[in-house]
Amino acid sequence: LTPTGSPYSSCLFVPCQLHSPPCTYPHLPTQIRIFRGEFVGQIGGLMSARGMDRRVLIKEFAGEMAQQLARYERLSVGKLQSDLFSDVQDAVDGEWIRLSASRSTMARKDNGNVVDLAGRLRRAPFLGIYGEVDLAELEDEMDPNEFYRALSVTPPKPGAIWVVYEYAGLNSIASYCVPAEERRARIPPKKGFFGNVVQPPELPPFRQRADYVVKGIMKKCIEAVAMLHEDGIAHRSIGRSSFVITSVNQDKQETTNVYMTRRQPLVIKLADFGFSGKLEEAAFDEEFCVRARTFGFSFKRGEKSLDVTNFAMAEDLHALGFVFLGLLLSTLAVSPRPGYQMPATDEDTMQRLLADIFEKDIDQFREYVDADEAWDDLVQLLDENDGAGWTVLESLFLARERAVENKGSSKIMTARGLLSNPFFKE
Repeated sequence: LTPTGSPYSSCLFVPCQLHSPPCTYPHLPTQIRIFRGEFVGQIGGLMSARGMDRRVLIKEFAGEMAQQLARYERLSVGKLQSDLFSDVQDAVDGEWIRLSASRSTMARKDNGNVVDLAGRLRRAPFLGIYGEVDLAELEDEMDPNEFYRALSVTPPKPGAIWVVYEYAGLNSIASYCVPAEERRARIPPKKGFFGNVVQPPELPPFRQRADYVVKGIMKKCIEAVAMLHEDGIAHRSIGRSSFVITSVNQDKQETTNVYMTRRQPLVIKLADFGFSGKLEEAAFDEEFCVRARTFGFSFKRGEKSLDVTNFAMAEDLHALGFVFLGLLLSTLAVSPRPGYQMPATDEDTMQRLLADIFEKDIDQFREYVDADEAWDDLVQLLDENDGAGWTVLESLFLARERAVENKGSSKIMTARGLLSNPFFKE
């Protein structure tokens, strides 16, 4: 199925070819389906000529709740992309929008703008948006039966929104949080020249893998959150699936390979901005105000203050702490012997242990981690430089408490400030 005409309402109009969706979320009261597609036609050829990835990711938002998520996602990513092009005068002056509106006669220049955007998004720390499909303009051309035959899924529901994103692969920290030895064991053996079975190579040394996780993945996650906050946006739903692990190269899976230790091609993209919003407007959310009251704040609905901003950022940092904890305890666990049962590191278990059992006491939690043989090397890593690794985790877990301590002052805890910790130094 290749939509034609003018399906994109934004300045980033491109025709795309759809493939079957890799996943859906049918259990939600509204539905979000994800498709993979690719650029075709003139723009596809232009991207191929420049060695760029033609693939795109398409999310279909159907239903009132899903469309609200789409709206917030477009607003936040739109702000991030605007800042990304703040040095391009034509984009700042609205020339790109004018070219989009005149695409029937200015398609070549508009295609160039799309390619320029794709180039800048390759290393951007967020998942970029190319545009939105106007399905209303495709109703006369779209045969529901043909759609089903081509993709084996039902056609879009009336009123659904299709948002087109850059393609960064489908690997997130959530899928990466598996012990390295377990991932290696999943690699099927190969046959040698004489038909003999050849087992996968041994894993890289622990220190190399640890540097990749800490100074690669974790550091880039912090940089992504720092950029978001510096643009005045709160994510408000950070989790393991919020961070896409991808590559600047065509092979988006290379950076999640169990043998990968080179950080040069690694890109971390913050995604899923459906619950995001402006930091200064966080108090418009009644649930935010309720959570703040449990920490001693008394924000009025709609209040704008430095305390509101600080607490909104602190909530993101607190959530980031649990992402990091799961990442470290899973990927850097080392089985002490064959058949050893690795401890649980899922998000619910981590929340229960740290918040309910150890009451955020990082020293007691360290004793718990140190008691398990699988984490001996990890504890040694976190203990280095006077416990620099534990300091990072504690700062994140207690970010909301620090916001309370800074109440009424000009002090502020930022994601960017964490990067000065020796844990991330080369």
